[in-house]
Amino acid sequence: MRGHKVEYVFPNFLIGLREGLEATLVVSILIAFLVRSGRTNRL
Repeated sequence: MRGHKVEYVFPNFLIGLREGLEATLVVSILIAFLVRSGRTNRL
């Protein structure tokens, strides 16, 4: 029974990692936009 749970750990880890990278990308794009447009006071 325990082996069934282990099978789901790695795919779930990859999904979490992907979602974290996507969130980082979105935040980075927003920061870059604010810096380039001269709105650093909004950071």
